Amino acid sequence: MRELHRPDDTFRKLFSEQTPRPEIFYVPSQFSLPFLHGGKQYVFSTLTKQCVETVFPERATAGEGYDELIKARFLVPEGTDEYAFCRSVLTLLKLHDRKNLKPAYTILPTLGCNARCVYCFQQGTEQTGMTDDTAEAALRFIQNDCGGKKIILSWFGGEPLLRQDVIDRISYGIRDAGIDYESVMVTNGSLITPETIEKMTDLWRLERIQISMDGTEQDYIARKRYHTYRDAYHTVINAADRLSEAGISVQIRCNVDEANVNGIPEFIRDLKKHIRHKENVSVYLMPLYETMRGEHGVEVCEKVLAMQDMIESAGFAVTFERFNQKLPTYHCMADAAGIVIGPDGTLFCCEDIPKGSKIGTVMDGITEPDARTSFVGADRIPEKCRACAFLPDCIPVMGCPNFGMICTEARELFTLDALRRIIDETEKKEKENNT
Repeated sequence: MRELHRPDDTFRKLFSEQTPRPEIFYVPSQFSLPFLHGGKQYVFSTLTKQCVETVFPERATAGEGYDELIKARFLVPEGTDEYAFCRSVLTLLKLHDRKNLKPAYTILPTLGCNARCVYCFQQGTEQTGMTDDTAEAALRFIQNDCGGKKIILSWFGGEPLLRQDVIDRISYGIRDAGIDYESVMVTNGSLITPETIEKMTDLWRLERIQISMDGTEQDYIARKRYHTYRDAYHTVINAADRLSEAGISVQIRCNVDEANVNGIPEFIRDLKKHIRHKENVSVYLMPLYETMRGEHGVEVCEKVLAMQDMIESAGFAVTFERFNQKLPTYHCMADAAGIVIGPDGTLFCCEDIPKGSKIGTVMDGITEPDARTSFVGADRIPEKCRACAFLPDCIPVMGCPNFGMICTEARELFTLDALRRIIDETEKKEKENNT
């Protein structure tokens, strides 16, 4: 059994090897993903994150030459309740990592926006903005809730840069209270100016910014649908260049579907041409959720996968995770006890603000803690998902409004591509070391 990818370190600390027992039969774990590459057989565990080259049996007993696969949980006793075991693994991971969890607050200064993106999940919502009184109440809530720990502020919207006054007010308050903080932001980037970048690097302590784009200039204009368009396409690209130069990590997220995916190579060439400071810039191609639920989902994912090398050769990092190399303790902000502060001061546990995720207000604090438990509860996991190989990467957030995508097909596609790349890189290094 030749190891290509080590198991997750925390899993190894918390769980001992499975002891082979000669009196029982062993079968492949539901989390074992066998695959072929270069004429050789491999198997990857989505639970432990270990990948090995091996002959993988359909059924075995201890002492037949498969004991190492049994110890590593690639093979499990016939009839094992693996769903229950997976749940117990995640519970222990949360207890182990809870002390390292930083308080995180996603703040929506406004639901207003200068664009009308065709895919916006907030279409039809009232474009309210945060009042001065609500901003002050939000500041007091954060001060009382964070327990003096370093915090992460995430500015979201709407378009958060429409209300820089709110961002300034809360940032000043956090700083003057002596609370250590850093921030991230999701924006369309069209309102970024040199003065804004100065505040981002100083007062806002912005570490990372995600800027949404939609492909070529023609696709960008058609899909963003700005109320007033003043060459926002090149404004955003130039802003990404200046942000990178200022040392801020820039993630350009390009939302794709079957209508614009074929134009992405031209878009990448445009970014390469106009962004000089590429060292802090990554490009993230994200199939839209509706596409991932539709008949062309796999096809779009395959095209996205084929463009990752193009992004890297253009000088940008690839943000898209081909697969989770570590067992995720938390699966989203709701699962990790993140708090969303809406423009009216309502507290939610999910930034998509679906019905059922309200947990309180900035004035009254968290008054409905059970709402979070219900939102991320295991009892909401459909039976069809409980036997999925990728369950460790998904549970327990089945209350997610994005549930229902072609998750299994997409995850397997990207996971196997990543593993084959790891194998090729490992063999290349081994060959170089032997020459």
